[in-house]
Amino acid sequence: MLILTSNSRHPDERTQHLATALMSRLIQTVPEGILKAYRFVAEMEGLAEFVGGGEADIFKGFARVFEGVAGSLEGDGVDVKTLRSGVEKALELRTSK
Repeated sequence: MLILTSNSRHPDERTQHLATALMSRLIQTVPEGILKAYRFVAEMEGLAEFVGGGEADIFKGFARVFEGVAGSLEGDGVDVKTLRSGVEKALELRTSK
């Protein structure tokens, strides 16, 4: 949705601004986060325990995502390749404007 919104022919100005800001943030943080994914697993599990209840499921889900990225980094690299490809496409979109 973020990429489609930022590439829309007639985006709402506020939506466009938000999409651009989020994309810029992802371009910056995703590559950094790949190498730190293994650390984020424990952090997200700790947050899930602290928050508790149904809200904890969000952090448990994040922990599983980071677990997958960490495993990909050490294994087949598929998830890491997908993330890096997404960042490259976002960079292309941003520079084509």
